[in-house]
Amino acid sequence: MFTCVSTDTFKLDLKTPPGFTAIWNTLATTTAINITQPGRYTVRITDNRGCSVDDTVNVLIDNPTLSKPVISGVLTACLNEKVEVKSITSVDSVLWSTGNTSIIFPVLTSGPYSVYAQTSTGCADSSIPPIGTTDNITTWKWNFSNGNTSTTTNATNVFNTFGSASASLKSYN
Repeated sequence: MFTCVSTDTFKLDLKTPPGFTAIWNTLATTTAINITQPGRYTVRITDNRGCSVDDTVNVLIDNPTLSKPVISGVLTACLNEKVEVKSITSVDSVLWSTGNTSIIFPVLTSGPYSVYAQTSTGCADSSIPPIGTTDNITTWKWNFSNGNTSTTTNATNVFNTFGSASASLKSYN
């Protein structure tokens, strides 16, 4: 199975030895075809002695995208908030305009930032999400359902009884 974005052309080459022939369900009779549409492609390969084998390739569409809300204008993020690259298939490599190669990118200053991502199937997407920043968070107020509170950035709490528990956080800049 191969997965690519809808604008890609995928060259499928059987790399058969001389004397082999192929016939595809598209009626192509070459051992290499260009695939531009998703679907099921079947091929019958015949060797120079007349022996045949059938095979199938399924082609899906993958549209790797940035995990950003659908908005117009600038995506506003707090300093150190993270923007993530996501795809239907796993992302194999990422390159941000800052040189960062992490799938999850910490916003340190206002930008626009560009990102290039390639999925494990070889499909790619690039985007320029304009990212603005707001002020640093200066105050954290944690409230836990067992009555405990905290004002630390990364609070911890132990719930000593079984059952439902909750925590809430209010942050201020």
